[in-house]
Amino acid sequence: MALRVLACGMALAGIVTVGADAAPVQDTGSGMTVQQAFEHATKLTDSGKDAEALAAWERLEQRVGNNPRSVAVVRLRKSDSLVALHRSDEALADLRAALDALPDDDPSLAEDRRRGFVMMGVIEEGRLDYAGALDAYRAALDLSSTSAERMAALRGMIATGTYIAPNEMAPRAKEAEALLKADDAFDGKARATVEMAISELYLNLGQFERAGDHAKEAVSELGGLTPRTDIDDVAARSDFAIAALKEGKDQLARKYLAYTVQSNELGLDSASQIVPPDCGGPEGFRPDDVAVVEFFVGADGSVPYARPVYANRQGVGLPFARAVRQWSWSAEQVAEMPAFFRARARVELRCATVAERPDVWNFLDGALTDWIADQGVATVPADDPSDARRLAADRRRLAATDPQNALARLPILFDMMTNRVTPYGERAALAEEALETAKAHDAPPLPRLAIALQLWQRGEDYRQALEQALQDPFYSADGQARAALDLIAAEEAGRKDQEAALAYLSDAASGSGLADKDPLRIGALVRTASIRADRGDTAAARAAFEKTGLAADQCAMLDAPPTSDSSVGSNAFPREARRWGFEGWVRLQYDVTADGHTDRVRAVASYPPFVFTEASEDVFRGLHYTKTYRPDGGAGCGGMMKGIHYRID
Repeated sequence: MALRVLACGMALAGIVTVGADAAPVQDTGSGMTVQQAFEHATKLTDSGKDAEALAAWERLEQRVGNNPRSVAVVRLRKSDSLVALHRSDEALADLRAALDALPDDDPSLAEDRRRGFVMMGVIEEGRLDYAGALDAYRAALDLSSTSAERMAALRGMIATGTYIAPNEMAPRAKEAEALLKADDAFDGKARATVEMAISELYLNLGQFERAGDHAKEAVSELGGLTPRTDIDDVAARSDFAIAALKEGKDQLARKYLAYTVQSNELGLDSASQIVPPDCGGPEGFRPDDVAVVEFFVGADGSVPYARPVYANRQGVGLPFARAVRQWSWSAEQVAEMPAFFRARARVELRCATVAERPDVWNFLDGALTDWIADQGVATVPADDPSDARRLAADRRRLAATDPQNALARLPILFDMMTNRVTPYGERAALAEEALETAKAHDAPPLPRLAIALQLWQRGEDYRQALEQALQDPFYSADGQARAALDLIAAEEAGRKDQEAALAYLSDAASGSGLADKDPLRIGALVRTASIRADRGDTAAARAAFEKTGLAADQCAMLDAPPTSDSSVGSNAFPREARRWGFEGWVRLQYDVTADGHTDRVRAVASYPPFVFTEASEDVFRGLHYTKTYRPDGGAGCGGMMKGIHYRID
């Protein structure tokens, strides 16, 4: 689906030509001639009968198996069907093998090689391997003769080279402009596709006026600024708006954005995995880095296609796009999204300055993972960070696992029931089976608790279930299991019942069987200190904190985040956005000082890009939180994440 969306969204069909007849293959003399079989498979491909076409190409590949040249030609054509059937990895392998086998000094094979390189570029572009795509498009350009062929290669080079070697792409952009002027055979959509690629090149070069000129030309080629809107209109108008905003032309930008039908009905903010990448790391993200990423939400809730549109610094656009590829929505959330909007959404992104802290749930999950490994059972591969894609893979794994081998099913069950996009009802059934397996194999308290909590959360009275577990000798006799239950019960009590929360935390901190530096004990003491400070008992807060052994500026493992005692009012809605009818959302990161004030407020994800960012940051600078104790009065909690939604009622 990703590559079909890519081809549709970029109007490749209007640029890429199939070419004339392929180099002839030799007849093997069985049934339909090889040439007839080739023509038959080609017709199936052209008519969109992808599965039938693939079968025809595979049969033909077997027939010409003794002729390396013919096999290569067939594999080139077969790759079209593989891509259409979402098997791009296989298509890429076929393309590479075929292009290696075809001699590059045979003029009769030039068209086949060109087609192969264009398809390779499209696949690599969809995979966000822009370096590989750029090389493929370069090779295709060298083999191109007509204006349409050259334009297909140039469009690909500009679109991918913008994020690798933008300065080298300026001459290519000029060549593409010259072709558009010299050849009137290109239709409006093809012209707009090229103009958008050039516009985004100049956006990333910081030449915003030129970027706006080309984006405006793309809008014009698509029919102008009218109420009619398709996914290409949205992209072109958004490109112009970004350029205008960067030039300080806010009114003009908002006019164009108004015609992109920006609406919160899309439900993007419901994603369970809108997680920006951490600052630093191998990509070298800086807190001031910002990017706009375009993406498509698939029917399964995954993001099969994403691409950078703009980045303020070379080298960061692609990593931001890769981060978006890891986001997920549940099937129920996707069902609520209008298909039009999820086909081509755009968000503004920044990196997160503080990684998420571990919590008691992670502690328990780790205990279960370790116990499963001790049983000699293979864990679920952590090879795909996308919850939606991993859920689909887990369902296939579970279906292929022997139902009688309960222990082998356990890691798959647990991965599914902790997956954030697994349907609610399905999680309960998974947890029941997993808990029965854990009991049958005498799992110790901590691993069993990790599973049981998933089931209790879905019961009618969660807090009562926690109380009953604290009275159960199986859990209460284990120091860490009891402390974990106390911490979770304290969270459940919260600010509404601070006395109960303090009692739970006292039990956790003083419970037998815990080492002085046990993270559960430290977590209980830090939470106790925060509650005591919030109640004005500084001496008790200091005494609790000193028992942790933590430095004053450390954010403790298993610390509980502070809660807000102020709210966002309707006056936070920017007047300009309300006047233009925009809806959207922003996810912000910030620190909370020990006295409850917010600090270092930064928008890390915004939809639509650049509309609500500044207003949201201003709002969150004015929020106030409960006090979180630190002896030196330093940060009470770093890297808090919260969102704000803008809806017009």
